Amino acid sequence: MSNIEKEKTQKQEIIYYTYTQNAENYILARQYAKAKEQYNLLNQNYPILFARDIHNAVRCAILSRDFKTAFLWSEKLALKGIELSYFNSKIFSGMRKNPEWKSFSIKYASVSKFTKRNWNLKLKKGLDDLLDEDQADYGIENRKSPKALHETTERVTGKLIDLLKKDGFPSEERIGSSVIRDTVLIPFPDFNVLILHAVQQNPKNLNDSKEL
Repeated sequence: MSNIEKEKTQKQEIIYYTYTQNAENYILARQYAKAKEQYNLLNQNYPILFARDIHNAVRCAILSRDFKTAFLWSEKLALKGIELSYFNSKIFSGMRKNPEWKSFSIKYASVSKFTKRNWNLKLKKGLDDLLDEDQADYGIENRKSPKALHETTERVTGKLIDLLKKDGFPSEERIGSSVIRDTVLIPFPDFNVLILHAVQQNPKNLNDSKEL
């Protein structure tokens, strides 16, 4: 969030979050065509987008009955490693009946499979291991004392810093996006809880993690 606020204060420039905020406001007003245009502008100005924004952009295109744009946006989800089963959701029924669906689905499945081959699986496993270590003490059934939780977060944050210094930040392009029950996109990565706990516990190495 600090990065968002920092960007917003830079001379009131139009930034990534300006477009997404405008689009989301239009979505709340059910003005999907206008929201679609904001996402199109976002795409023109930023080469890499978050999966959650692509997820919204596809739906705005569909609700605007612009299937051509919906297919173009959908192709971007393959680069996040999201499988074709994601499109089993009811909102995509019109796309699945469209003549373009056959060629789209073949290409999509191929790109998604290729994308997964290029993931940093070592980085992904490292994050999963840290999550397990974190939740072993933060879990509801076996939650430790406040002092123990602080010690856990300081230890885990240190390991997270070492991991990121070695393997880089775990972007969606490097470890993929998460989907549950095939069709439900998780907008924020699981490892966010490690960052949240670091902010809450304020360990000695917090500044190092913020820089990364």
